[in-house]
Amino acid sequence: MSVRILKINSSARYADASTRRLTEAVVADLLLRHPDAEVIDRDVAQGVPFVSEGHIEAVYTPTGERTPAQRQLLSSSQHLISELKSADYLVIGAPMYNFSVPASLKAYFDQIAQAGVTFSYSEAGPKGLVDNIREAFVAVSSNGVPLDSPVDFLTGFVRHYLGFLGIHNVRVLDATGQIAGPHREREALEALVAA
Repeated sequence: MSVRILKINSSARYADASTRRLTEAVVADLLLRHPDAEVIDRDVAQGVPFVSEGHIEAVYTPTGERTPAQRQLLSSSQHLISELKSADYLVIGAPMYNFSVPASLKAYFDQIAQAGVTFSYSEAGPKGLVDNIREAFVAVSSNGVPLDSPVDFLTGFVRHYLGFLGIHNVRVLDATGQIAGPHREREALEALVAA
């Protein structure tokens, strides 16, 4: 079975986006280890549906009782979940917008969070059901907010969210504080190569 790498970019910028360059570098590094790997390229900045009342109703309707309209409404969500659950590696580009994740990345996270599919609840508490990811990489960039500072609401959220789904081996590439200069992205790349 071929290794699969799911690459998710969320930056609204393209030509000059640090997180896009970093996700490319991570994927290139993974391809050195797994030359025959399949790369699934998911650019959520191109648009992901927001969760709606109809979506929520469809999720909580038993599968066999869903109407054709409900099945259609969940088709995007199910496709995104299928991509995630078929991947071996997860690579996320997460630029910090106003202290947190871009709206497009949050919309993606909302689409893939489904009780009984990607997580479950029990008397012992929540349990992540996404157990196929060997390692997740999160490239984080910002202009002035340092990684894990009191006003970095992105990094802790993404780590917690991935852990909630069952993805615990998470490596963060720190390209924050770029107002100090472009060396922050270079340092993140050097840390990737050194590991």
